[in-house]
Amino acid sequence: MTKRTVSLIFVGALAALVSAASSSAQTLTTLYNFSNDGANQFPIGLIKGPAGTLIGTTQYEDGIVFQMIPPAVAGGAWTENILYAFNTSPGAPYEPGGILIQSGAIYGAASAGGDACSSCGAVFKLTPPATPGDPWTKETLYSFSGADGSGPSMLVPAANGGFYGITLYGGDGPCVSRKTPGCGTVFQLSPPAAAGAPWTETVLYAFQGGADSANPTALITGKNGDLIGTTFPVSESNGGTVFELKPPAPGGAWTKSVLYRFSGANDGIWPIGNLIQAKDGAIYGACARGGETGFGTLYQLTPAREGPWTEQILHTFQGNSDGSTPYSGLMAGPGGAFFGTTSGLYSATGVLSDGTVFSLDPPATTGGAWTETVLYDFVSTSPANGILPYAIVVGANQLLYGITNGGGTNLSGTLFELSY
Repeated sequence: MTKRTVSLIFVGALAALVSAASSSAQTLTTLYNFSNDGANQFPIGLIKGPAGTLIGTTQYEDGIVFQMIPPAVAGGAWTENILYAFNTSPGAPYEPGGILIQSGAIYGAASAGGDACSSCGAVFKLTPPATPGDPWTKETLYSFSGADGSGPSMLVPAANGGFYGITLYGGDGPCVSRKTPGCGTVFQLSPPAAAGAPWTETVLYAFQGGADSANPTALITGKNGDLIGTTFPVSESNGGTVFELKPPAPGGAWTKSVLYRFSGANDGIWPIGNLIQAKDGAIYGACARGGETGFGTLYQLTPAREGPWTEQILHTFQGNSDGSTPYSGLMAGPGGAFFGTTSGLYSATGVLSDGTVFSLDPPATTGGAWTETVLYDFVSTSPANGILPYAIVVGANQLLYGITNGGGTNLSGTLFELSY
């Protein structure tokens, strides 16, 4: 196949409340250049693996899951190990998105394929080999049919050893999409009681479009056993939502409520990417568009005793060297700081930029302004360092690791290390 599909499972007055600074003290090092041959191109996901490794995904052609292995000697070369290459053979899932690691195995969501519907996707498991160097083993745990969801994009762990997750499409909602009918779902996938038996999928909530919103874009487990997520914009007056699903009493149904509904204007449009819930219950996230500039925002939602939560804009992106379109959301760092990336698809001059890595630091005193700092600006450098950063993880010793979706010596993306 020769297609390039990216599932983004998977970025004024308020701006004056924060200060944005560009720093040259940070050092970016390109650790690996992805190839320009086959599926090993254009990475979109990255997580921490065991023993200092990094695990990631690509979706070019049918997609792969790869492992990046650090050098044995400081300053040596990182090594890529392709753990599994997906294909579009009948019944096989492909286009892997969100992944996580449990007990040494990798679990993930493939947005397409599966043995129930060619475009509906599946949840898979990759098991490491007993003998190092042998192939990893792929097992399809569940294939979606459309009515129970379609296009899974991410998983989060559940207490029973299974997972919660979201599908972008499917369910019994009235939406009409390019893939399958339905407005998207939140689901639970439970392991079997006996080894070898089928896993069980339960639709916890099916979105209905309109005022109920549609197409979930992110999900986390909350502090009180609830699920918190975001949805796609569905109209000019509905720029997306942050929602909560509360677990039921025995035998009951999960209960959905909208914590915040974006207006489709200065408060942000299209909440997407990784969410964080702090110890005090506040939620932090990113909107890919909107704000007073239209280039995206970083926000905080504070719990209310009753009704919708209160939103505070922590930063409004300005385009150009400040970046725009923070698709990846936020990652927690030390001391209450956050890190993220902008994909730079929009700029104040109308010229496509190449993205940034930024930090967001909390105020020194309660009620003060948060500070956004551009740690690295891909716009001002050679494309050989990569373009369009899509995901980062926080490492030790004040280091960030990330992937770019393009650029590098092969123009197919890079793995980089960035000091902060």
